[in-house]
Amino acid sequence: MVKIKFYVPNQDKNGDKLPDTSKEYIRLKIAYLAGGFSEYQVKGYWLNQDNKLLQEDTSIIECWINQELQDQIKALALAFKGKYNQESVLVELEGGPLFL
Repeated sequence: MVKIKFYVPNQDKNGDKLPDTSKEYIRLKIAYLAGGFSEYQVKGYWLNQDNKLLQEDTSIIECWINQELQDQIKALALAFKGKYNQESVLVELEGGPLFL
């Protein structure tokens, strides 16, 4: 088993708010893979491609999964990135943080 963290932002790469369904999308997918999870809120800050400092409310979803499911978490991050107009998506896996 490996502990993972999936960072779910509340806005896209342009600073536009994401729909509430974006978090539900991730919650359901991770619940399916892990059986359950914990979620907590943090404030995140990052520089976009134009070097503009953006602040966002971020949900961190944390859970334990079987090691062989890590590729599915990566695929979920990439799907979220495309579907919700993200510059990158941060996940923490067994090998450390990964910006996809």
